[in-house]
Amino acid sequence: MKRILVIEDNQSLRKDIIEMLGFEGYKTTGAENGIVGVQRAREFLPDLIICDIMMPGMDGFGVLDELRKDADLATVPFIFLTARTERSDSRYGMELGADDYLTKPFMAAELLATVNTRLEKRAQFDRVTERRMEDLRGNIILALPHELRTPLNVILGFSDLLMTDASLMDGVRISDMARHINSAGMRLYRLIENFLTYAQTELLVNDPAKREALQHGFLIYPTMSIENHARSKAQIIERAEDLSFALEDVEAIGISEEYLKKIVEELVDN
Repeated sequence: MKRILVIEDNQSLRKDIIEMLGFEGYKTTGAENGIVGVQRAREFLPDLIICDIMMPGMDGFGVLDELRKDADLATVPFIFLTARTERSDSRYGMELGADDYLTKPFMAAELLATVNTRLEKRAQFDRVTERRMEDLRGNIILALPHELRTPLNVILGFSDLLMTDASLMDGVRISDMARHINSAGMRLYRLIENFLTYAQTELLVNDPAKREALQHGFLIYPTMSIENHARSKAQIIERAEDLSFALEDVEAIGISEEYLKKIVEELVDN
């Protein structure tokens, strides 16, 4: 049974909406203002929220802003209730992340159609997300064991030799084996980091707040960062002399420092 929270300061209207939705088989609860609504949303964990815009204490915009910061409620469909004179406000609400709005007064059929549409869209979103998760799990299961095997074999092979024959080896030979083990360990670490980055990127679809932050992030004067990351990576792999730059000087690019570093490291490494 789908759960719906109705946040409306007009007691009569709130009661009518709850009854209409109850007749259609939805489990509903109400809140008389925004502050109570936010608290009840965290307790009730609804599948959909219907919220008035103009309310004392905390208005609908405040409710939406608070809930979009909550990981458990950030993606819950949110429908604004608005008077005809507040239509510009409802458009502003849509920009903040609301999914739809209803203009008061509205008919029961209009309310139910909007609710059903939003719940179905959410169900479609969940199905797509689940398919993406299955693809992600499948890719990791297929690729990870093979990619890990090579560096693991190096680590196990050389460490086994050191444990059994170290007393027969000179310092140069032992040092050379240690370098091979360290190199394989670094490769293993990088593989795991890459898989984690891939998984995080795939899962951004489930986190609107992080996706929004990523889309609006930017890096000022990226050329210096690119050169620094590239030089650092080239020194690690002992290819600093082979490194050259032909970069266009720009003031900013739309990417975080973390993701830029990852891109540069992969380009230099390959």
